[in-house]
Amino acid sequence: LPTARLALELANGSIDGDLARPLAFADSQPTLVRVDEPVLEIVYALWAVNPNIKLNKLEQLRQSSYTATFTRGVVQCEEALKSVLPEPRVVDVTTTASALNMLHYGRNELYCGVDIATLSDAGSPEFAGKAPLLKVMNIGRPDLLYMVLQRKHAADRKSTRLNSSHANV
Repeated sequence: LPTARLALELANGSIDGDLARPLAFADSQPTLVRVDEPVLEIVYALWAVNPNIKLNKLEQLRQSSYTATFTRGVVQCEEALKSVLPEPRVVDVTTTASALNMLHYGRNELYCGVDIATLSDAGSPEFAGKAPLLKVMNIGRPDLLYMVLQRKHAADRKSTRLNSSHANV
């Protein structure tokens, strides 16, 4: 599911959990509990297909004419872009693939996204033969992601133990 839709489904209790959410996410969702073991470290970054785009710090976007996209629900990217670009030059999209297509068709110059999702989508057959995706710069610090579960499953999480048949997995 797209990031924003997934958050909505979690809030509605339509799904049992999510495998990878930032630390504070469960704190903002009273029906969720966080499993306190990180499952993944991610980096937020600006990406481009134009090799002439060079930035050393986010603040340089203020003086640029660039338009940037982010995937709806990726709050770190949304806040970072909106802090330096006027509203009409910040565009939210539903999926990483949509943002990458916009880059390739010249609809925007930059995409802010999560490294693992961006690189995964950029490596899909849909983008074979297109200009390579280039990391312009990282945004902020790396973020640890945690599994979150509906609170109703908290007892299941506490009672689950690995048995000897799973010890070598």
